[in-house]
Amino acid sequence: MKVLSEIPLILNERQLKDLIPLLFLIPGGVSVALDPECKRIMHNPTASEFLRINVGENFSMSADVKPNVRAYDEHGRELAASELSLQRAVAEAQENRQIVELEWPDGVRRIAIWNSKPIWGADGRVVGAVSISEDITSYVLEERRSRSEQVQLRVEIEKLDRLKHVSHLATGISHEVRNPLTTVKGFLQVMRAKEKYAEDKQVLDMLVEELNRANDIISDFLSLTKVQEKQLVRGNLVNVIDRLSPLLENDAFLSRKKLYIRRNPVGDILLYSKEIKQLILNLVRNAMEATPAGGSVRVETFQTSRSVGITVADQGPGIPREIVEKLGTPFLTTKSNGTGVGLAICYDIAQRHRAVIDVETGSRGTVFKVAFPPLPA
Repeated sequence: MKVLSEIPLILNERQLKDLIPLLFLIPGGVSVALDPECKRIMHNPTASEFLRINVGENFSMSADVKPNVRAYDEHGRELAASELSLQRAVAEAQENRQIVELEWPDGVRRIAIWNSKPIWGADGRVVGAVSISEDITSYVLEERRSRSEQVQLRVEIEKLDRLKHVSHLATGISHEVRNPLTTVKGFLQVMRAKEKYAEDKQVLDMLVEELNRANDIISDFLSLTKVQEKQLVRGNLVNVIDRLSPLLENDAFLSRKKLYIRRNPVGDILLYSKEIKQLILNLVRNAMEATPAGGSVRVETFQTSRSVGITVADQGPGIPREIVEKLGTPFLTTKSNGTGVGLAICYDIAQRHRAVIDVETGSRGTVFKVAFPPLPA
């Protein structure tokens, strides 16, 4: 005995036309191809609502004038008209089941399961097809959000785990390493002041500079371990940039880069100025390092109805996508001589200020956008 789905659907042209009004009474989505080429496809009210068309309006990717919609399979591959469920039912002369995601130019995405079956004419030829569709958009999007949240949770756990290791490392080595560094630096400074070492002054300067760099690295590690709350006070980003600009301009001059600072008027935010200076300094210095000689770095304040912030844009080669997703993780760096701590500090400071860091990157450069919650005027 054959089950219902195995029984062929055989209709003549008149029966097919008489069947269409009945299909419109079915509460689920129903679509009917009225010709073997699937150029004319009628949809009942439920299917029409899903497809964002008026009832009775033609919607077919095989039509001479195709709808301005793109179709993708469940793996994200774009589908041609011939690969869609109704068209396949006609071409292959058999039933099929397919998940299709439709994307409109305005960004709306909808996903449905389509179960299609050919319609046979009395002469044994396929004359059309019928499909029953089920809207699964909310289910799929919720599942995607859940997967995204799980990935983000794993990233955050990884960051916290690395921060814990940084804390142990920094606490253990800070005093042991800094004490001999201070001693050596002191002797070098004494030697540099003596006339008999005048010929070696350049070497001594370089050694002192390297000791300072080592001390700065230790300070970066230590700053990641200081999680105590700091008192945030009312302040303005433009004022912070004004106080920091001489240092930024000097860095740009020494690295042979151009620095453009646009101080758009912005409202006040709650901030700890020392940390905000560190955040801006780290972002601008990263931008300087990414930008080739002769290039430019742009710093600009901005304000919207929901945020107050700052953007730092470079003209570097961009950041690989797999790195962007992990930015802020300690020890993660693309620099040959980097420690991977500078950006981790930026993300840590932003979190304490309830700010969000967004990154836009491409082959023409990268833009870091830091958005803070505004205060009432």
